[in-house]
Amino acid sequence: MPAMPRQLWRCSSKTDRNDAEGLAQIVRTGWYRSVHVKSFKAHRLRALLGAR
Repeated sequence: MPAMPRQLWRCSSKTDRNDAEGLAQIVRTGWYRSVHVKSFKAHRLRALLGAR
């Protein structure tokens, strides 16, 4: 996937509203892909194994 267009982030005033509009535009144009998020149980198991 090509890099995200820079004009989406060239806003003179950085506000939550402008950020939300930019993110909405990214989703509308298909630049965003969904990702799998591991369950809380999987994160907890990984933390327990890492603490051993």
